[in-house]
Amino acid sequence: MVNSNKIAGLDSLRFFAFLSVFLYHNSKVFALGYLGIDFFFVLSSFLITFLALQEIKITNSFSRINFFIRRSLRIYPLYFSVLFFSFIILPQLIKFSNAEISLPANKYFYYLFVSNYDLSDHLFALKFLWSIAVEEQFYLLFLLLSFFFTRNFSISIIALAMIYFVFVFLAWRFNWSSYFNTLNYLIDFAVGMCLAKWYTHFSGFNLKLIVGVILLSALNVYFFYQIDALSNVVKLPLAILFSAIILLAVKLFSFRFFYENKFFITTEYLGKLTFGLYVYSGFVITFGYKFIPVDNLWFKVFIDFLMLIAISITSYYLFEKPFLKLKNRFRFNKHGEAL
Repeated sequence: MVNSNKIAGLDSLRFFAFLSVFLYHNSKVFALGYLGIDFFFVLSSFLITFLALQEIKITNSFSRINFFIRRSLRIYPLYFSVLFFSFIILPQLIKFSNAEISLPANKYFYYLFVSNYDLSDHLFALKFLWSIAVEEQFYLLFLLLSFFFTRNFSISIIALAMIYFVFVFLAWRFNWSSYFNTLNYLIDFAVGMCLAKWYTHFSGFNLKLIVGVILLSALNVYFFYQIDALSNVVKLPLAILFSAIILLAVKLFSFRFFYENKFFITTEYLGKLTFGLYVYSGFVITFGYKFIPVDNLWFKVFIDFLMLIAISITSYYLFEKPFLKLKNRFRFNKHGEAL
């Protein structure tokens, strides 16, 4: 179901990916919750590539300036507002309490979207922004790769995959720390781009085949994890698994049970809030542990989640949405005309 380049079901997936990361950080009970970050990267790559290919199909060109402006309107207002609060306002508020905070020694790591390389010990809430830095770095790479989209799209995929495999080999060989390195996630972005290319040309797909790919890739992920020499390349079958889940969601949301179900309607709505949910979650978790006097872990997680929803809804409608409306000025309609 595609309506104005919006694919039904993906917002729900975005929300569930966030929820897995939130539960991982807030309770540690969901041990694999951190994989939600990889899912975000696959999904993000799929969406921006799909939109780029749709624009090329309609206009025979891809406006890199418009792409950059749209991404900036989505990310920059909230991101830099959080930095302003963290670096300017929060230290003043802390003066009136007995609490202490540790801010990064070099704030330019955050200003320049390279905070994923700042491994110093500082405010936990800010460390959530490392994945946004990875996204921003990929956007710049995406703009370079977009020159190959019209005639040699496969070059983009091959280049990302080759850089990734060379990096993981070197990281394994020399025991480098790789978790926060952008190169460690290039395979997620490559698979997401490949999925977008396939989806653009083949709208019909078999449900049984999708389930089969999910099961096979899940077995590969498990197998790779058991062998130390292969554990560094587990992201490839993992990214394939996530891409198959994306296709499954798209397929399922073509059935009335899903797109008219109140639960999934709610998750689709919450999916629109995921950027705010993710950005604010670090602060809610950090200060929730300090100021919410609740002993029961799950009750505290529930309170944190409700607070986070309230903050994100308020932020979305009062602060983020005016910027998001401006994005339409940098899109194209079906006739190739600027909206």
